[in-house]
Amino acid sequence: MTNWILLASLLVIAPAKAEKYGAAQSYSIPLLHWSSKHEKGVYGYIIYRASRANGPFLRINKRVVPAVRSVKSADATVAAQPNRYEFKDETADPAQTYYYYVDVISTTGLKQGLTQPVRRDPRPVKN
Repeated sequence: MTNWILLASLLVIAPAKAEKYGAAQSYSIPLLHWSSKHEKGVYGYIIYRASRANGPFLRINKRVVPAVRSVKSADATVAAQPNRYEFKDETADPAQTYYYYVDVISTTGLKQGLTQPVRRDPRPVKN
């Protein structure tokens, strides 16, 4: 499992209403994006969230995000593209700061950390 490459960053999507400082404000729901170079031996991914950088981190996806199986091309000159994933954290309070990280599960059942915790601050949506 040492050949996995991960790029993780948090982006924002769909507005959600949240109350902060006594005034109604819309905030974006957290959307976690990551990619891996290949999926050989990968069963899927587990997402964790905490309200503090040092945890405690709790698993937030009930079902494992399944690995994408690359389709082999007959044309060997075609470069392999990284497999891209996203996870929309619908259970988050969009007005709160969170820390996220991703674990990978191998097809043999081994679990390994794939990312370091990534901070996501509230992102107001312009009305």
